[in-house]
Amino acid sequence: TTQGVLGEATHFNGGSQAFWRLPTSAFDPADTSYTLELFTRSSNSSQGLLSFVQNNGFPDTLSSWTNFLYVDSSGRLRNGYYHGSVQTQQLLAVNDGQWKHIAHTLNGLQSGVIVNGVSAGSIGLAASVIF
Repeated sequence: TTQGVLGEATHFNGGSQAFWRLPTSAFDPADTSYTLELFTRSSNSSQGLLSFVQNNGFPDTLSSWTNFLYVDSSGRLRNGYYHGSVQTQQLLAVNDGQWKHIAHTLNGLQSGVIVNGVSAGSIGLAASVIF
């Protein structure tokens, strides 16, 4: 686990257990929106979690809501949300060996993904997020 510092970048070596935890102060309880940005590159069908935000308990318990972004076993980006049940949206393939700038957004009742400055899609949420 790497404790995140707002406004700074970090690097992972590709290990399966690496993750970056944002400080609690990164989220304003009065605001239900955020944008997490990352650069990623893959040239195979490796799958993995890219972004995961929940309102409590990580990593030990599943919270009442969770918003996540991952690459599935076919190398495609998936935007997802949990609020009692899991809903996902399959997006474009990202395993072409090229660097991608990905922004994962949450704004009200929409979870969206922007890849290289172009909207890749959004998914409607069942309930508003509460931090």
